[in-house]
Amino acid sequence: MKLYSLINILSLAATTFASSSTFVLSPDFRAPKNIMFSCFYGGSSHVTWVIEILDELSRRGHTTFFLTKENQVKFTKNYPSVITETVKMTEGDEWRQKGIGILSTPYFLLGMQTIIDANTATFPLDYLKIKEHIVKNKIDLLVCDNVNRACIEAATSLNILFVVTSTFPQGEDASAPYINSGYINMKTPTTEFMSLKDRAAFKFINPAIYAFKLRSSIINQRKMLKYLDVKPEFHLYERYKDNVKLVNTAFGIEQGRPLGPLMEFVGPIIPKSQPGLTADIKDFLTTHKRVVYVAFGQLILGNESDGTLVLTGLLESLESKSIDGIIWATRGEYGMFPPYITTLSNTTYDVQSFRQGNKNILFLNWAPQMAILQHKSTRMFVTHGGAGSMYESSYAGVPVVVYPFFGDQNVAAVNAEKNGIGLFLNRQESQINANNIIGRVAKDADGQFQYNMNRFKALTQIRSERGVARGADIVEEVLFVQKDGKLEYRMDVKRNMSFVKANNIDLYMFVLSFIICFSYGSWNCVRYFFSAQKKLKII
Repeated sequence: MKLYSLINILSLAATTFASSSTFVLSPDFRAPKNIMFSCFYGGSSHVTWVIEILDELSRRGHTTFFLTKENQVKFTKNYPSVITETVKMTEGDEWRQKGIGILSTPYFLLGMQTIIDANTATFPLDYLKIKEHIVKNKIDLLVCDNVNRACIEAATSLNILFVVTSTFPQGEDASAPYINSGYINMKTPTTEFMSLKDRAAFKFINPAIYAFKLRSSIINQRKMLKYLDVKPEFHLYERYKDNVKLVNTAFGIEQGRPLGPLMEFVGPIIPKSQPGLTADIKDFLTTHKRVVYVAFGQLILGNESDGTLVLTGLLESLESKSIDGIIWATRGEYGMFPPYITTLSNTTYDVQSFRQGNKNILFLNWAPQMAILQHKSTRMFVTHGGAGSMYESSYAGVPVVVYPFFGDQNVAAVNAEKNGIGLFLNRQESQINANNIIGRVAKDADGQFQYNMNRFKALTQIRSERGVARGADIVEEVLFVQKDGKLEYRMDVKRNMSFVKANNIDLYMFVLSFIICFSYGSWNCVRYFFSAQKKLKII
């Protein structure tokens, strides 16, 4: 009997153990897909973070391609999993590069016109080549840089799924009445401190002026698009308003505002593998303790007044011992430097001699930016405010002086000052004020710039840690959840309603009408009551 009971107990225990065993869930929705990213210009801030996402998608079993121009092939040299293909550069691509450079001069309008004309010249070949590569590689989903119109139009023409990437949010998914997201109105990111006059200029007058002055270039572009049977849209984002947008940013870097369900902030994504320090840079940083690093990106063409303003301010800080070293990544653009600079101490510097070497000043044609920023001796970064540079400075925790030239660089400068991580140095600033701005950040007397930058360092590193995975997840969501090329469940439901109903205008009108009618009726009742009382007294 006891043996029988023991057997039952053991049997029950075995059953219980078996029923409580575990297993690991594993996704089984995936099937290999062909994904292609196309970006023809814009530099590393437009490319590298998307390549990181493609690399992750390759690890998930997909085949990934990068279609670009020859001058951007360098961005995938460390990503063998991404198949890189090229479209031949033409004279129009050279015009565009010149146009981007002109944007950083006083001739902004000429730069815009040059870029539009260059895009008109390059579009037909780019458009046809992208379509050719889509068909050849049997692409299931395109990832289009937001300024690559040829990619967006090719995807639309072939009815291919596509996702749009950008370094800053644009379009109705990111807009609010108080956000200035238009390219020509980005000097002030919000209307919070703008006067009625300035808001009217930003909203109506400036766009009208630019449209009028650029009308011949815009008309020519529309004619070209119609010739290729492409429907022209005045704003390109109208073409992808129903598509998911991946933006390499985060709140804190961007101003707070409601976002549409089709827009995803996945950044800042910063590549984990970075070039290391060269021997001469390492030696310079080792022998100095308070170094300023200066770099104005890959596309900026500064003039002599820019070089004079910034370098004079740095030399003043060097003399006051707020800093003890300067590293400047010049890209070989020595035309932006004057022959000589004289500081307030009446010391004259032979600027051209800096190219041959100076114990406290290092001019370089190229510099491993992230490695320099990560070094403990780097205390300040003077930057143009490009997205990639701002993210890298935040990741490394280095306070900034932002010297913007055009576009979203102005937004970066305003936000840096607002967030307390640095100061905005305007190109039109006086030399005395420029000296003061650079000196304030260099000294950081109360430690507030570093304190605030440490907060944003945490934000950037937290967001960057899993940004690539988030971006890849969203691409796969589009691939495997879409229906008839759309993610209808992500569409704002107000699209299915009239403007009146979506904004409860009819409800407010009903309540207002009720209040008016009730008040009017109550007033008449009161009048009637007092009138009746008066008549009774007379009787």
